[in-house]
Amino acid sequence: MQLADVHCAVFMQTCSRSPSRPNSDDDDAALLLPPAFMPPWLWTIAQDWGNCNRHLDMVELFCGEGQLSAAFKEKGFQTRQLDRERGPSQDLGNMTGLYNAIRAIMALKVGALLWLAPPCKNWVFLSMPQHKRKRSNAFLGEHPNTQTREANSLVYVVAALVRLAVARGVHYILEQPIDSRMLQTACMSKALKLTQAQTTVTYLAAFCIDFPCCKGLHLCGTAPILRGLRRNLPPKRPSAQVYVKDDFTGAISGGPDLEKTQHYPQEFGYAARTLIFLLLSSATVTF
Repeated sequence: MQLADVHCAVFMQTCSRSPSRPNSDDDDAALLLPPAFMPPWLWTIAQDWGNCNRHLDMVELFCGEGQLSAAFKEKGFQTRQLDRERGPSQDLGNMTGLYNAIRAIMALKVGALLWLAPPCKNWVFLSMPQHKRKRSNAFLGEHPNTQTREANSLVYVVAALVRLAVARGVHYILEQPIDSRMLQTACMSKALKLTQAQTTVTYLAAFCIDFPCCKGLHLCGTAPILRGLRRNLPPKRPSAQVYVKDDFTGAISGGPDLEKTQHYPQEFGYAARTLIFLLLSSATVTF
C-alpha cells in the first residue's frame, strides 16, 4: 500500500504540470459524492478532469483477450479496454497506465458500466505457498515478495477506482475467482461497503459447453445486471486445479490449458450484453 501512495503522489504532481489537462469551471459537476468518498489524491485528479467528454458506454480494465468488450462493440457500444499485456501505457502499476485508466473511467457516461478483472494469480488458493495470505496478516501476505507487494499495491488502486466510478454515477462489476483472497482485504472490503456493492456467484462453464473447466467467479458491484449473470455449477465439469502442476516443493505452475481458463468465453460477453439491452429497453429501470 505504501507503493501505491508513492506513485499516486508523484502522478498527481505530474498531472498538475500537464498543459493538456482540461480546465474545470464547475468542480462540483465532476463528482456526485463528497470528497471523503475516495482517497484525496484521486479526488484531486477527478476534479481536474471533471469536464471531459463522457462518451463511453463500457470500460474493461484488465481485459485480457477483450472478449467482453468485443461483444459490446458488435452492437455499437462505445468501449475502451486496458491490459498490461498490451503495453506499459495500459499497466495500472505505473503512472501512465493509472492515468489512462482514470481518464477512461471519467469518460464513461452516467449509468455506464466499468468492468474490472484484476490479476488473480497472487490471490488464489493455488498460489498459497507463494503469497501466504491469511486472516492473521490481513491477507497481505507473510514476508511478501515483490510480486505480492505489487499485487497489494494494485488492489489498493482498484479499490479507489470503483469508488471513483460510483462517484461519477457509473455502475461497476468486479470479478474474482471464488477462492481469491482479494475481496477480503481491508481496502477492498471498505470499497465494497461504501459503494453498497452486491455479490453473486457464477460459473463460466454454464455459459459455454466447450469451456475447459467449471471456473467459479465472484461478481461484485453495483450494476443492476449482476444477478442476471448468476449461474449454477454445471454437473461433471473439472475444476481448474486439474491443469495445475505441483512438484511438492511449493512451486506450482500451469500450462496452456490453465491459461485458457483465464479468459471469458464469448458467450459470457453475449450474456452480459443481452442483459444491458434488456435494462436499457426497460421503462422501469434506469441504467
